Amino acid sequence: MSSEYRSMREELPAEVVELVDAFRSPATQIAFLYLLANANILDLVLVDAETAARMVRPYSWFLDTASAPKASSSPVPATSRHPRWRPRSPSWA
Repeated sequence: MSSEYRSMREELPAEVVELVDAFRSPATQIAFLYLLANANILDLVLVDAETAARMVRPYSWFLDTASAPKASSSPVPATSRHPRWRPRSPSWA
């Protein structure tokens, strides 16, 4: 007797399986897999170029900064030099 039962776990990308395995409890792993199944994680999502550009636009400054390593004399990380970033005053000031 052969079973045609499909294992969702076998179809998941390795990174997602690693995330599932990070839960120690088998019951928690099953619950998480159940949430993934209800979220239709294996379904294809088609996104046109205009929508993709609109979705990424808020993060473009970070992607540009993180993807292109630049020599900098500043000890402050490039992500901290974003115009919206404001350093907090130290507690001793």
